[in-house]
Amino acid sequence: MSVFAPPLTVALLTYNRRHYLQEAIEAILRQSYRDFELLVLDNCSTDGTAEYVLSLADPRIRYIRNAANNCTVTFNCLSAYHLAIGRRVIATHDDDIMENDMLERQMRFLDEHPGTALVWCRVSDIDQDGKPMLQASVNDVDQVFAPGEYITSFLRTRLWPMPSGVMLDRAALPKGYRIERYLQPKVTDGNPMDTAGIADVLLPARINQKYGVGYIAAPLLRRRVHLNQFSHTVSLSRPGVPLYRRLERIARGVKGLAPDVLHFRTFVDRFDVQDAITTNKPSVVSPVITRRIKRVVGKLVENADVAPGAFLAGLPIFLLKNLITRARRDELSSLQ
Repeated sequence: MSVFAPPLTVALLTYNRRHYLQEAIEAILRQSYRDFELLVLDNCSTDGTAEYVLSLADPRIRYIRNAANNCTVTFNCLSAYHLAIGRRVIATHDDDIMENDMLERQMRFLDEHPGTALVWCRVSDIDQDGKPMLQASVNDVDQVFAPGEYITSFLRTRLWPMPSGVMLDRAALPKGYRIERYLQPKVTDGNPMDTAGIADVLLPARINQKYGVGYIAAPLLRRRVHLNQFSHTVSLSRPGVPLYRRLERIARGVKGLAPDVLHFRTFVDRFDVQDAITTNKPSVVSPVITRRIKRVVGKLVENADVAPGAFLAGLPIFLLKNLITRARRDELSSLQ
């Protein structure tokens, strides 16, 4: 490791997973790329994590234990970017395992693509015991997204980075990723059901406003799938509204993306209508929901020429309006 500042900080986030942590650390320390510091950020574990990490003799390791009143996932992740001393940083997790050449491949990718400030890799899944799980066939290729391209491509590809596999230049970290507000004990992140997992997409999207971002198609990280993961206990639909609403705001900050702004807005409306329909208790759609659907359809028709992609994305709402209209018409006919 460089004496003053290594080119890379590997920040390992952990909390009470001593049984997985050792395997994760061993995989990091045997990486073919070796010029990094390993910053272990412990969310106040009570299972012997501190004793284990402090027993390791590797000089690249730096251990930090959070105070009990700041033990949140968000705080631990954000602190990685601010406590790192490397020019680049990757915030990985204690239950995932890096392949031996992961860091080398990612560092080389960023070096070979000037102007690219973030890169992530494909993952392979393992079960709680580390055994490989059945993988879907993927014919991906490495990609570089110029500024704005990842934002717009998400509408088409839904490329969803796995946080443990994301490496970025700290200088490109958006200003909004400040840690100060999380130092106050009373501050909360709101209902986690409403935003679960969307930060995985929003970070590269925000960086893509000004910089290129990259994707390595090779599975360089083994993602452990087990019951204690937060991502496996949340709704898969409710985060749709805040995700696309924030992507819409991000797209507004990139010149020339006006049609895509409308496209994102359509997805906000789709998830909003979907949530309203699925949580509507009576068997008949309420007049309030009906009026909302009509307003959405009106906007789709109004912008069909400038944003045809948005119109196509909104077709389910358009068809829903027709079904409701027909059902109301049939109901009136039966009463005559």
